[in-house]
This record gives sequence, structure tokens and C-alpha cells, in this order.
Amino acid sequence: MESQEIIEAAKKRLPVVYDGTVYKEILEYILWFDSNRNKQRSVVLLDQNGHTTVRVLASKISLAENV
Repeated sequence: MESQEIIEAAKKRLPVVYDGTVYKEILEYILWFDSNRNKQRSVVLLDQNGHTTVRVLASKISLAENV
């Protein structure tokens, strides 16, 4: 997902998919630099039960369809 899509999904608390699993919403959008000084983007996702979070690369998520 692109930055603007991530921001809109987070604001609207839309569900997203990562690695075949549907997550309830995006809690955080993080910009950071890796050891080679390359800019990276990641997000913190909340699971469907609302108890567990996972941090993943933003490029690996997509909006959930029909959820």
C-alpha cells in the first residue's frame, strides 16, 4: 500500500491483510532508516481479537475485501 492509502485506512480503522491473515486495523505507521540508510516503511497491526500486535513492512499489506 502507498502512504496515502495507509493513512486513510488507519484513520477509518479499515481491516487489512498481511500474509493471508486479516487484521482489525492499523495502529501505527512508521518511517525509519535501515542500516544502509535506506528509508523503510512499516505498520503496526492489531489482530481481530484486539489483543496482539505485529509490526510488518507496509509494502506487504493490502486492504481486506468484503470484511
